[in-house]
Amino acid sequence: MKLRPIAGVLAACVVLAAITSCSDVFSPEVPTVAISLFVEPQLAVPSLTLRVAINGRRYEVQVDSSAGNKYVTVPVSGFGTLPIRIDLLNTAGDTLASTEFKQRFMADDFNDISGWVGVRPPLTICGGPDLTVSTRLADTIKLHVSHGGIPKDVIC
Repeated sequence: MKLRPIAGVLAACVVLAAITSCSDVFSPEVPTVAISLFVEPQLAVPSLTLRVAINGRRYEVQVDSSAGNKYVTVPVSGFGTLPIRIDLLNTAGDTLASTEFKQRFMADDFNDISGWVGVRPPLTICGGPDLTVSTRLADTIKLHVSHGGIPKDVIC
């Protein structure tokens, strides 16, 4: 007879542990993405904006010639493989370069979309696929886009 209260407490603990360990099923985290833009300082361009549209939702990162690089981390509206559109804009809002691709977003991944404006592509160890797009700045100046996701707890 004294075991019934203990059995009830143990059963409650098992249910609580199951709910806690399955919390991703009941309330999944919203995936986030770090969006960054780096402009090689020797280019001496006044200001550039990287506009990134993820599943139709737009985000912008602007860099002036004095800053060099900037980034922002934003929530992503959706999971799975989503369409991405990248536009590089000047101060007047003119499109200097653009590209489109798809990227897989998972809640626990470190998701990244990086734009690098320069003559040579950056050296990356952890970056995903690299796209190189011509710009209207000069024949030798390109927009290099690196994107992808690194799973949680992976050291790169």
